[in-house]
Amino acid sequence: MRDEDVRVLFAANYYSRGQIERVASRTNARAVIVAEHVAGAEGVDTYFDLVDSWVSGLSDAFLALDQGHAHRD
Repeated sequence: MRDEDVRVLFAANYYSRGQIERVASRTNARAVIVAEHVAGAEGVDTYFDLVDSWVSGLSDAFLALDQGHAHRD
């Protein structure tokens, strides 16, 4: 992940949260942990909710990266 400069780790919530966070931490990535299917997490009641949770999670992670770069410059 470091070699390819992967900064966001997108993972389903059925994997071990701790394992996902360890991988993200070791590779300087941000973990985005989401439901894989409808009803797979609280508030994910429709397909729209599911996709919205994916897009929102990714958007938040990439925005945080952008803000971090702005502060470093």
